[in-house]
Amino acid sequence: MRILTFGLKSDLVGGIEAFALLMARHTYDLGLRFDHVFLEKDSLIHGPAIEATGGRIFMLPYYVRHPLGYLFGLCRLLRRRRVEVAAVYVHLFSLVHILPVIVARMMGMKVIVHAHNNDIQHRSAVYRLLNAAGKLLLSHCRCLRLSNSDASTRFMLGSHHLDDTHIIYNAIEVERFAFDPAARRQLRRDWQAEGQTVVGYVGRLALQKNPLFALDVFSAFHARQPQSLLVMVGEGPLEPDVRRRIASLGLTDAVRLMGARNDVARLYQAMDVLLTPSLFEGLGIVLVEAQTAGLPCLTTAETVPTLVDLTPLMARTSLHADAATWADHLTDLAATDHGPRAPYAEAVAQTRFHIQTEARRFAAILQAYAEEPADRH
Repeated sequence: MRILTFGLKSDLVGGIEAFALLMARHTYDLGLRFDHVFLEKDSLIHGPAIEATGGRIFMLPYYVRHPLGYLFGLCRLLRRRRVEVAAVYVHLFSLVHILPVIVARMMGMKVIVHAHNNDIQHRSAVYRLLNAAGKLLLSHCRCLRLSNSDASTRFMLGSHHLDDTHIIYNAIEVERFAFDPAARRQLRRDWQAEGQTVVGYVGRLALQKNPLFALDVFSAFHARQPQSLLVMVGEGPLEPDVRRRIASLGLTDAVRLMGARNDVARLYQAMDVLLTPSLFEGLGIVLVEAQTAGLPCLTTAETVPTLVDLTPLMARTSLHADAATWADHLTDLAATDHGPRAPYAEAVAQTRFHIQTEARRFAAILQAYAEEPADRH
């Protein structure tokens, strides 16, 4: 069964990209093939991963520079592929870009939408108006609805769709993240961090992930515990601001900017606590990964779904609290004895976040939808 997919960024490995590519790999033997549509504006880094799972890649003009070219290209692509694909699958980071949903439904194609966020990063009134219009249009669209949490469902699909939306867990390869003491020893030697408390931050350097506040929290923490190091994994538009904040706080020797990495599972091993003060999260998959590695996590109370609270390692602080209060909680969390780290991987493996289990359920949902009679759509 072949699915035509929209919504991944060609030059980024974020949460949506990681989820889609991992699911494609683990549903390959179950008969699913995912083709992907990208925009002709950035480098393409996902080619080998897509082709390895039987997927194909299609390119469309960038809609900002060539709006008519994008529209005509989209219509032409769907018209040519409508017979060979079982459904059009649109990953939603926001509801501004739902044109593939509208065009596919107008052509009588089956559509799958997948909500991945419980807010939007853009603060402009125009963008939020377009997002609201997209939500209204989508609410009247007949399609298969998927989401990563009830919070994402409410925000992107509407509360009235809570009962007919399937929650798809952003599952992980548990064994990749299981605690590895040898990796911990090696990394901490490399970082010259023996005897230090290593605080981790894993996420884009973007508004949603709140990296500047994370630096303020660490500054207060570091004042109490000078033998501490902040390791920030990720890149993004706020990187220049992050560098300036590090310098202004006098933390140049206490913060390591690691950039985008493909070995995050290994980096978790060297950390002592994870700091994730996100302004909003559709789920917060890094919290699942970190718990699997036995890593205590401090995150936002109001906006990160409780779906990720899989173990006693999770702690939360209000987004309205100041940096000093967050630092107090971070200090307490880092000092708490949570027992050996190794057993936490097995605890996560018993949940829906185990990829082998969730991939089978995900494939069954998509296959059942593809087999529904056409007159129901």
